[in-house]
Amino acid sequence: MGWLSGLFGGRTPEARLEAARALLSRGKVAAARLDALALGDLPGAAELVSEAEGQLALANLEAAISWSEAGDPERVGHHLQVAQDFRQPGQDEDFAQARERIAGHAQQRDQAAKRSARVEAERLSEVHDGFREVSGALAVALPEGASDEEAEALEARLAILHDAYPEALRAQMLELGSPFAQAVLDLDDGLVDEALQVLLTLPDDVAVVQHERARAARRLGDPASAARAWQRFAELHGGHVAIGSAHTAVQLAEAQAAAGDAERGLATITHLKRTEPEVAAPLHAALLEATGRLPEAEKAYRALLGRHGPQPSIYLGIARVRLQGGHRTEAMAALETCLRQNDCEPGRCGSRPPDLATHRLLATLYLEEGQDVERGLELASIARGLVDRPSWEDAYLQALVGKATAEAGWADRAEQLRDALAEGDPRRERLAALL
Repeated sequence: MGWLSGLFGGRTPEARLEAARALLSRGKVAAARLDALALGDLPGAAELVSEAEGQLALANLEAAISWSEAGDPERVGHHLQVAQDFRQPGQDEDFAQARERIAGHAQQRDQAAKRSARVEAERLSEVHDGFREVSGALAVALPEGASDEEAEALEARLAILHDAYPEALRAQMLELGSPFAQAVLDLDDGLVDEALQVLLTLPDDVAVVQHERARAARRLGDPASAARAWQRFAELHGGHVAIGSAHTAVQLAEAQAAAGDAERGLATITHLKRTEPEVAAPLHAALLEATGRLPEAEKAYRALLGRHGPQPSIYLGIARVRLQGGHRTEAMAALETCLRQNDCEPGRCGSRPPDLATHRLLATLYLEEGQDVERGLELASIARGLVDRPSWEDAYLQALVGKATAEAGWADRAEQLRDALAEGDPRRERLAALL
């Protein structure tokens, strides 16, 4: 924590500890913890760290419960892990109660999904007699000893799958029978290689086959093949359509951009927006940025702010656009606005956790410019507390902090960071300027 020494302005360790206690009393828990950690073995520092970490654990438990109500298991898992990292003796009951509430929310959603699936399956069997034949064939192929409940669950999944397709594609699904249905279920279960092997045996001139092949290729990290398959899908189907919560034109544009052809991806989205202007607005803004259409990109990001509110990802887009145009001060202003409108401490942010990318980029810009270094160090301190798996950008920021605080050995570490990059990597220029 020597790199934090420049934050304290020469105050005595005891004075710094009192300042950390004051931060904790004002609810700035993460900042108090970081400052106390920097005091090492000073009497009282460890106790303050423990108290702060206990509060962070409880705050993250509350955040996990909140996200479980919203049905976002990824964020639930993240906050539970953070809470576990900060867990203190005597909090066993708090953790047990939180997990019980989270499990209850999951059970409620599962029961609701099963009820909905049963209704859909019953309705579907009335609408299309052939569906029972397909699902029945799959049920026969269940592992020996499969229960009635397992067979019912399979029927329900097939009903949901069938209902997500537009009408013409539903008929194709039924005509293709159980091999196709099982391949799609395998794809959704993460058995991508197995699913693709079956899909490749099915007719090439069926639109729904091309769509599922495209999904499999994208999952396997082959966006170029995915793009070709979605283009062929549109040719066979007579255009792009929404399938479930996705849209094949959006999926095509994403695949084209991922394959290195952002211009073609932008053309795909621009064509879609002529008839469906509200679809894929974030992707449209990102593709305008990627293709260097900077004024249009900033306009698109600003429209997103009006529609979705002050999301950090939107402000980051605006900042990147301004940086590309050489407007660094304006980029910093956008990021500061983002932080003001999303002001919260790590672990105390309710439904919106603090954004690492925003803090990291703004700290980097302040320290690169050498202006308001104190603010840059403050942001760097917060960013460091948010890092789970350090990236190159995190290491570069720590080199900037080392230089700003005259930390011993910072230049050697920066040179090592530069030497690890290939010749021609533009990041080498940033490190050369730093050194």
